[in-house]
Amino acid sequence: MLETRNLVHRFAGGFQGLSDVNARFPFDELLVVTGENGAGKSLLARHLTGLMRPTSGAVLLDGTDIKRLGVRLHSEVGLVFQEAEHQVIGQTVREDLAFGPLQRGVPHDRAMHLVDQTLQRFRLQPHADAEPHTLSGGELRRLAVAGVAIVGTRYVILDEPFSSLDPRGVSDVLQTILQLRADRCGVMVITHELEKVLAHADRLVILSHGGVAADDTPAALLDRLRRHGLRRPAGRIEEMTWLD
Repeated sequence: MLETRNLVHRFAGGFQGLSDVNARFPFDELLVVTGENGAGKSLLARHLTGLMRPTSGAVLLDGTDIKRLGVRLHSEVGLVFQEAEHQVIGQTVREDLAFGPLQRGVPHDRAMHLVDQTLQRFRLQPHADAEPHTLSGGELRRLAVAGVAIVGTRYVILDEPFSSLDPRGVSDVLQTILQLRADRCGVMVITHELEKVLAHADRLVILSHGGVAADDTPAALLDRLRRHGLRRPAGRIEEMTWLD
């Protein structure tokens, strides 16, 4: 489990981006995190993945402060940025997927076996030898997720994964998120576009001014979104799916 204890991030100018955040992130749920711009959503993600150090407080993985985990953390918790193309560095899809395992010292034959498994798992076999820049937006995000998951990641955080995607791309990414859950991987989706994922979420967290303003089931919080300056999606939660 990931968790934060009294997590505080104060910027150099004195602005507090995260304020005493106490939250738990089990590896057996699909969690949606939302909030107004500047609420601290992306900042929280960067702390959970060790990309930033807290001013005070801590992030724990299975009870251990992540500062003590070193490179192990990046094999356990992965972040997919909104600009997925920034995470893709291989000349082909296959080469990009091989990068993570090879960098971690996985023998070449074993790494190639993992690549083949991951191509199948994330429905990327038809694009194995394609240059990543030729992929659609949804396919590119799927590749970024696959590149994180191939090293055995137990928790994946996706920052605004539906941004700038057409309906087909949204459906593509949503299927990938649900595949992660089916494979017993914990998932956090940071998004303003609640209507695209809320029907599938186990839990909803609303951040406001750097703190946790609400944490409950989507059904319990749906009619409270406006109190936090957020748009309430139309309709019932069970109707909010973009799957084909």
